[in-house]
Amino acid sequence: MQAFSEQISGCYRLVDHWACRAEAVGDPNERADFLSMRSRWLLLAQSYEFLERPSRVVEAVPSPG
Repeated sequence: MQAFSEQISGCYRLVDHWACRAEAVGDPNERADFLSMRSRWLLLAQSYEFLERPSRVVEAVPSPG
């Protein structure tokens, strides 16, 4: 699970990076490209979160005995 958490954090850092880049440019085409990159990293982060969920559920279930 640690690996997913690190990947998720890295993705969200890149989400912030591309959002800042988009805010800093004046060219609408360049801004659109940066926002597209932001969206892709956000989707990847959400995918990792989705994959991480089942392992959290399994960890939360008490073992018998």
